[in-house]
Amino acid sequence: MTPEVQALVEETLALAIARESLRHPRHSGVLIPLRARFARLLIKRWRKQQRLFLREASHWLGKLGAGHREADADLKAKLQASVTAKINAGSALSQPPTRDETNAYDSMVEAAASGAIDNISVDLAIEAAADAGKTFATNYLKKNSFHQLASDIDATTRDRMANAVADSFASGGSYDDAVKAIKGAFKAMTDKRADTIAQTELADVYNQAMLASARETEGELLKVWNPDGEACAEICQPNVDQSAIGLDEDFESGDDAPPGHPNCDCSIGFVRSSEA
Repeated sequence: MTPEVQALVEETLALAIARESLRHPRHSGVLIPLRARFARLLIKRWRKQQRLFLREASHWLGKLGAGHREADADLKAKLQASVTAKINAGSALSQPPTRDETNAYDSMVEAAASGAIDNISVDLAIEAAADAGKTFATNYLKKNSFHQLASDIDATTRDRMANAVADSFASGGSYDDAVKAIKGAFKAMTDKRADTIAQTELADVYNQAMLASARETEGELLKVWNPDGEACAEICQPNVDQSAIGLDEDFESGDDAPPGHPNCDCSIGFVRSSEA
């Protein structure tokens, strides 16, 4: 092994040791219980929407199907437009979050942020991190309230409902078939999307809180992208390969911290600039 190669190996090992020694504890201890609670909150809201939607839709689903019995090249598109117009005219999917829902969301965001701040404060012995983190959750909630998230959920639900009803009627289905299609669409939402939203939303809170706290070190730290999730290996690998970068720089994907995509389970880590 040439001296140049030996030096490169030693430098790489030193960076790896520094990264691992300063890496915060796996965030799963903070996020997993919150993620399950968050998913339950979303599923409960979707089920309530389902009941409201079916009750509100009962007076027009039958008429909608009867009005499109003749073959038409644009049948599905017309059905989708009709269903969307009916939904928009009603209130089933535009109910604002309740105070209990909002309070539950706020408490989960605060818990995720607090867990992140506690981790970085303990790991790096940064007293200022805890002080900086006290306002992080409040600032985050101003930009990412449950009202905003619920609005996004409602928009996606509305699209799924329009597609489900249109597909049912376009294939010659009855009122009962349309109802089954609606229920099936809601089930798909609760089974899959709730977990995705919970994982992604809370991971974003957690990692952004870590980054906000690290910025209080006044240039002492660099950041790295830790590939904690097996499913992230291919998507996030370019970010991992960048190694340590400045706190205000973006990774290869354009993100300043994980998550880099829905269901991303990576986490941000830090190394001291003097050891990188």
